[in-house]
Amino acid sequence: MGLNVNAVASRRGIPARFLRAVVTIIVCVAGLGYVLYNHWFQPGWNVLTLVGLAFQIAVVNPFCDYWAHRLMHENPWSFFGKYHNEHHREIKLPAGDPLAETLELWCYPAMLAAYACPLTRFATLGLLQYAFFHQLSHDLPELVPGAARHHGIHHMSPYKNHGVSAAWPDRVFGTYLPKPPAHPTRPRVTFMVEKGE
Repeated sequence: MGLNVNAVASRRGIPARFLRAVVTIIVCVAGLGYVLYNHWFQPGWNVLTLVGLAFQIAVVNPFCDYWAHRLMHENPWSFFGKYHNEHHREIKLPAGDPLAETLELWCYPAMLAAYACPLTRFATLGLLQYAFFHQLSHDLPELVPGAARHHGIHHMSPYKNHGVSAAWPDRVFGTYLPKPPAHPTRPRVTFMVEKGE
């Protein structure tokens, strides 16, 4: 479930990956500002608020995106697993293929749904973090080199490096692969790993 930006980008003479990266940055920064202003920094916030926010960004969100991603690989027959398999098939297509040039949209409606309910509002920040690191790892790896390298290696070895926004969960749960495998791969994946070095 993605948005094909090839047509828009070609009409404007802009590389599709750059357009996807710009859209991702704008949506994620705007969403982050809104969530922080309206959820975290209400009257009465203090140092504990900042500690909680830092803990969510550094520990809770990476833990959740790791397990969600890992479970998609371990349960490929599930709805999310099937969708995720499509993502892995798309990345194997050559650059410029219309099916390979998509902006993943599923996380944006999920963010809105999570924010709408006070009990799941905390998940909005995690979805923003995931969308930012995942899309930029694919489209502008120079901006997130560590995440891009880690995720590029995951595309070469799908049962390793499940963490999207951080590598520490892979180290903790034994799925960390520090170097890409020796077998040849597609240029789009090699691009992510090389730009992340």
